[in-house]
Amino acid sequence: MSDLPQSVSGNRIDQTLAGESRLEIGEVISEAWQLTSGVKLLLFGGWIVFVLASMIIVSVLATVFGLDYLQGGGSQITQLIATILLYPFLTGVLMIGLKHSVGMPVSANEFLAHYGSILTIAAVGVLQSLAIGVGMVLLILPGLYLSVALSLAIPLHVEKQLGIIDSLVTSLKLINKHFLTVLLLLILAAVVLMASIVTIIGLIWSIPWMIMVFSIIYRQLAGIEFADRPQG
Repeated sequence: MSDLPQSVSGNRIDQTLAGESRLEIGEVISEAWQLTSGVKLLLFGGWIVFVLASMIIVSVLATVFGLDYLQGGGSQITQLIATILLYPFLTGVLMIGLKHSVGMPVSANEFLAHYGSILTIAAVGVLQSLAIGVGMVLLILPGLYLSVALSLAIPLHVEKQLGIIDSLVTSLKLINKHFLTVLLLLILAAVVLMASIVTIIGLIWSIPWMIMVFSIIYRQLAGIEFADRPQG
């Protein structure tokens, strides 16, 4: 931990829970676009590595155990393995976005910086996926709701150092305060991402923008703590 004074950019968790936070769709979209400058290739590269690594894991397991493995119960095991191995990397991608949203310096070192917490990050990811999966099995809509409401759980666990269950519960409480706004922002981000796939090269802009949209949502609802730099 740093001995420098700590400041918070965005709204604190208690402010959001008290109904005092502000999240405007137009402002988020505009700021996210501006913030892609300087981290575009870093975020795009990190996302591509994450996707390729996921494909490699599936390919290796299919080669070792056969396609019948993936078509049966092996798909759940594959997801578990991918969660354990890749969620710390994905956390690094998200943390680059969070740090950049408050002007903190970022680098590719962030991609591997969270593997020391691999077990707890994986635990949050597994419980998050399990809750969403159960919701999907029930009536689909509960699963879709939880996929939005629990989306802040991993960064809350890492950036705020909340416990595993507390991260999930806090994410749900925070998102519920601005659920419709967050839902519309995530839908818009998904639409932009899907549209950009048509040109392929458009992904270089849309993926970093999507990550920055998420980062601003987190900053505005939970705040991001950083050490004040000494003046002079």
